[in-house]
Amino acid sequence: MANWGGYWTEVKLDVLSKYLSAFNNASRSAKSTVYLDLFGGRLSHTLEQSGETFPGSTARALRTKPPFSRLVFWELDAQAAALKSDLEEAFPGDHRYKVVAGDCNRCLEEGLESVKDLRWAPTFAFIDPKGLEVEWTTLQKLSKWRKDKKERKVEMWILVPEPAFARVLGLKGSRGEGWPEQLTGYFGTDEWIAIYQRRQSGEFDPERTRDEFVNLLRWRLEKVLGYQWTHDLKL
Repeated sequence: MANWGGYWTEVKLDVLSKYLSAFNNASRSAKSTVYLDLFGGRLSHTLEQSGETFPGSTARALRTKPPFSRLVFWELDAQAAALKSDLEEAFPGDHRYKVVAGDCNRCLEEGLESVKDLRWAPTFAFIDPKGLEVEWTTLQKLSKWRKDKKERKVEMWILVPEPAFARVLGLKGSRGEGWPEQLTGYFGTDEWIAIYQRRQSGEFDPERTRDEFVNLLRWRLEKVLGYQWTHDLKL
């Protein structure tokens, strides 16, 4: 159980639950669907205010109706062992999933290899980092993974870590020297610098700056990775 989380986390995961069900309903004709969770976390979370627990993304994905055919969860080594143990206890006899121990940026192929027979199937990826942990190259690999006759792509939900942008750029709190390289790795380009300069000059306020960072990621998903639609969903 992860001892962190707030109301917004629960709301985010409730939205995810509803969407996963809709995704599988819309994909019924395919007969199979795949779920990828690059930051699997723990089976459940605890609300800081009340101490009440609520299910994490992995539990919600496994309980989705209609069900996913196969699921892959990535998590760092120590957390992966705990997640696997909790899943085995909560979902005995469920062999649809695989837990991959390690950084999803380094171990993406290992997880995808386990579902390579379903590269044709509708696939949903939940990418929910706490900060800037996901790399552009990882999104690039995911965008090219599906193989079907209509060249459809993996659908991705990406949490954009707006507070992390502020920390990295020194707009709030410590300046975070050395992190600009991580931001370039996140976007796969240094075009973010122009947004930063406009914030520093006062041309952009904090809200406009956040919007521009999100728009930069959306623009690159469309123009570089070839996604036909992107949508900015604010929670």
